[in-house]
Amino acid sequence: MVLEQWAKIMLALPNSKLMLKSMQYKSEERCQKIKDTMALYGIESDRLLIEGPSPHAELLDAYNKVDISLDPWPYSGGLTTCESFLMGVPVVSLPGPTFAGRHSATHLINAGMPELVVSSWEEYRERVLELASDLDSLSTIRQHLRQVLLESPVCDASRFAKHFTDAMRSIWQRHCEGKQPAALTFDKMGLAKFEDEETPVNVVYAESMESGAVGFNWSLPSKIIALDNGSKLVVEKGIDTLRQLNAFGIVAFDPASQVINAERFEGSKDVQIFTHAVLGDGSPATLYSCLDPALSSILEPLPKEQQYGANLAGTNVLAKLPINTIALDSIEGLDSLDWLILDDLSDSTAILENGEKALKDTLVIQVRIAFQPTHKRQPNLAETQHWMSRHGFRFYRFNNQQHLSHLPDSVSAEIRQATELQSADAIFLPTHERLAELSENQRSKLAFLLHTVYGIKDMAYEVLVKVDEKKAEKYLFEERLLNPSIDESNTDSLKESSPRLAYSPANSEQLVSDSASTYNDTLNGDAELPQSDVQESAHNDVARNSNLTKSQLHKKPTALWELDGPIYVIDIGANPIDGTPPYAGLLQRGLVNLIGFEPQKDALQKLLTMKGPNETYLPHAVGTGEKTKLYICQASGMTSTLKPNNQVLDHFQGYPIWGKVKSIEEIDTVRLDDVSEITKIDWLKIDIQGGELNVFKNAETKLKNALVIQTEVNFIQLYENQPLFAEIDQWMRANGFMLHTLLEQRRRLYAPMKINGGIHQGINQLTTADAVYIKDINRASELTEDEVKKMAFILHEAYGSYDLSLRLIKNFLGEGVENKYIKKIKKQLPLIILKNEDFSLKHCFVVGCGHTGTTLIATILGENDAIYSIKRETGWFLDNQNIDSDLFREELHAKELRSDWLCEKTPRHVYCYEKIMARFTDAKFIVMTREAKDVVASIKNRTGDFSQALNRWLNDSKKSLEVSRQKNSLLIHYEDVVADAENTIQRMCDFLGVPFSQAMLSYHESKNNWFGVNPQKTDGKGEQAHLERRAWQMQQPIQDRRGTWKDILTKEEAETVDTASRKIMLELGYDV
Repeated sequence: MVLEQWAKIMLALPNSKLMLKSMQYKSEERCQKIKDTMALYGIESDRLLIEGPSPHAELLDAYNKVDISLDPWPYSGGLTTCESFLMGVPVVSLPGPTFAGRHSATHLINAGMPELVVSSWEEYRERVLELASDLDSLSTIRQHLRQVLLESPVCDASRFAKHFTDAMRSIWQRHCEGKQPAALTFDKMGLAKFEDEETPVNVVYAESMESGAVGFNWSLPSKIIALDNGSKLVVEKGIDTLRQLNAFGIVAFDPASQVINAERFEGSKDVQIFTHAVLGDGSPATLYSCLDPALSSILEPLPKEQQYGANLAGTNVLAKLPINTIALDSIEGLDSLDWLILDDLSDSTAILENGEKALKDTLVIQVRIAFQPTHKRQPNLAETQHWMSRHGFRFYRFNNQQHLSHLPDSVSAEIRQATELQSADAIFLPTHERLAELSENQRSKLAFLLHTVYGIKDMAYEVLVKVDEKKAEKYLFEERLLNPSIDESNTDSLKESSPRLAYSPANSEQLVSDSASTYNDTLNGDAELPQSDVQESAHNDVARNSNLTKSQLHKKPTALWELDGPIYVIDIGANPIDGTPPYAGLLQRGLVNLIGFEPQKDALQKLLTMKGPNETYLPHAVGTGEKTKLYICQASGMTSTLKPNNQVLDHFQGYPIWGKVKSIEEIDTVRLDDVSEITKIDWLKIDIQGGELNVFKNAETKLKNALVIQTEVNFIQLYENQPLFAEIDQWMRANGFMLHTLLEQRRRLYAPMKINGGIHQGINQLTTADAVYIKDINRASELTEDEVKKMAFILHEAYGSYDLSLRLIKNFLGEGVENKYIKKIKKQLPLIILKNEDFSLKHCFVVGCGHTGTTLIATILGENDAIYSIKRETGWFLDNQNIDSDLFREELHAKELRSDWLCEKTPRHVYCYEKIMARFTDAKFIVMTREAKDVVASIKNRTGDFSQALNRWLNDSKKSLEVSRQKNSLLIHYEDVVADAENTIQRMCDFLGVPFSQAMLSYHESKNNWFGVNPQKTDGKGEQAHLERRAWQMQQPIQDRRGTWKDILTKEEAETVDTASRKIMLELGYDV
């Protein structure tokens, strides 16, 4: 019977062949019998491939010759079915009448392929013919079968072990209760139930023999509610482990039916799956069903020539199916949402824009970013991060990065390098400001999520410590993050003697302190660090070592200038005999990370005895990296690698005695550039008795980004061949430093004179001084904001250079910081500080309803030499937490271009007039407006929502009208720009007090790139296409878009707009 059925299949597939492989086919007689039987059914022997047994590896390799496996009957395959799946070959099975005939059916159903189990021979043939008739689909199925099997219950050992344990315990419990044996089954929830009982068995487990639980004991106030768009979380292997924690409630949308065996979640209290549904804006959409199901999406696949490094065949569209999208804010019963997971095959921008209410208290948002897009409008990092910054979230890190290899397939997988980032999960957390406002329950949930799902322990601790310090300390202990103390005597190590947090580089990130709470308090004693200092790891990852005391570690930042990290100080010649170093006060306050060098053993021992938690001392002599002699003198302060110059010393009082050489040692020196422990230098203090220039010449890499250098300089040669001040100054100027001041100018008495019996106070002869060099202020624009803050802070705190600190603050940190600094130092000093208005930068904001021409106006203004226009929407005053650092960079760029005005364009800033004026008293506003129907039509084309478009125009235009009536505002009609561009631009120039420039009329020739997207002429539908079209329009001459509503709005919609907008249109100056 079986051979007859297989023959019918082969007759229907004329080019097919049948392969038979088994131990029994060692018999030639049996092989001939099969050939004869098949011949009776019309199958020639040359279409039969009959093989005997072979070693297991060869057996598996034989599956590479097979396209479809035919399960025998009535005795089915068992292990052979699993092996067939493992090798990517689908199996079609007709269950037999006995247990032995249902092996394959059980495996196929549990592997999520029930469609391969048939109920008749006719259906058996049809299923095989279906597979064979579509080779592309068959190829796709084969590519994924192994993964399907491995991720299915068939290979879920822990699940099987639990079910088996439950079965054994259920049977034993029934026996102990004196009941007769009965059939036992498991339902879809995995609950054991006997056939004669109505309820599942209440399985009783043995008590644990362990003395206590391992790991930290998390206690959550309620379940963490997760929403999984695309069901990526549900299809992961770890979903069952996650469910066992009984800590999650997961709602998953599975538009392309990616979840295998979804019925196992039916009735579940912790996982709900909605098939053929997806998040979006609530409008109907199209599901593009692709050859590779994993690429099926509501986003249309890109043309093949635009897909880079993708499975091109996989994006072939097999069918277009209607599908409903669901707006996040419209989901009923979703009281809270703690964790949102977005895949890269949905319109993330639409999801986020339609989920503002639902996401206001969300703790973690994970968005899959496609850096090598395969579909139109896939999420990109810039758009996603822009939305996040406006809604109280900050980018934290990338997870699950996938890279593309450019090497040929012939290169072995073991050495196949893949370097180009293809996709990654972008993780967003609440901003520091929002984080500070979270309740204890929310913090507990966030810490648990970070720890359990992402393996992030440093941030989990940071969140926990704000809830309960003792609990946080217990977390460190239970997770084995505390290392024992390190012997202080090991001066070759930078590791600290106090316990510290040990982080895995793979799970740690550098944290940047939030600038929203910056610039708040007093000046002296008010500088703070973020919650730990940052050091670079040798693994190109970021490792964090806490060098602060516990009280400093958790103190809330309230500083005038909050530093993003400690000030990195290097002290070469740290001998304590030289007195109090300039950084001492800052070191005591925990603001300095110090590495000191001292080769003299006695002096080094004193330093080690006195050292604090942020101090490390190395026993090296710093110099050229070569062996040299160390001349140990009677006065340790005279000890040097240069020989004392007795010919000069003998002229003076004291020097002949102090400079007498007691002994000479041969020592090794190290080049500062070769000292691996030093990762950064902000401030160098050096005093090594004449060897300073050798150090500088061998430290040009390390000193490249130094801000302040305090070095001893000499005016006479106290040592033989000693470089003098002029040579030091020459090197400094050649390397970007300028002399700021000379400290402790020391004068010595010529012998034999004494003054009042003393020899230490000279009259006029300069011998030495401490020279303070700083980064050349003419190159200060090359510094980052944090470097400017550090430099100004050092100059203020250590050297009292209030004037230079103010200059740096004024020029590079903004008016808000400048005013606070002035207020503080006026209390300390009798200063009169004059504002230099010529150097100030004025601010212009282009606002109004979107789609009125705001981008066009900002582009035109930017072509005037007096105006620097930002080519993006910053959203600074829409709760953008990065406003301070972002504004700093943009203002710095404007000043470098010698612009008088900084122009920013965010239409919704029309709602922020008061906020803007509170920060920029000089601000001016250009308010854009446009005929209502044209605006509504344009927004409708972008979003597909007429009502939303009309409401936006009405609301934004009311506010625009209000702002336009202010004295510092100018109302501009889009229609005037089109009809009379030159005169309209002249009006704006007059308003800003800048001369008109012909370049403003030919703005498009500059090919400005807006929004960081690829400019192209799209239909403007959807967020990505809209941005691309706007960017393209800014590279075209002014286009007449008046009356475009006629092609977009229906007659009824146009009449609705006219009625609703009539009053506002009249007030805006339109004839209606």
